Amino acid sequence: VVMCLPKDMNQWVEVTEEVLKLRKCCYYFAVDGEPTSNKSTIRIKIPRKQLLTPQTITSLIQKISRGEML
Repeated sequence: VVMCLPKDMNQWVEVTEEVLKLRKCCYYFAVDGEPTSNKSTIRIKIPRKQLLTPQTITSLIQKISRGEML
């Protein structure tokens, strides 16, 4: 999961008794395939359509429970 944050650190998180709000958005990437032998850096491309939402989290959990994802 990659979380994009506003430039202003004061806008990153809002916490009250009724809400926990993280500003901007998160994207997810499911790693598959063979591990790389590269020990310093690895570049990945995460499509914008892979926005992490409550519905996406539910779908990912269901896929994992069915054995469709590791």
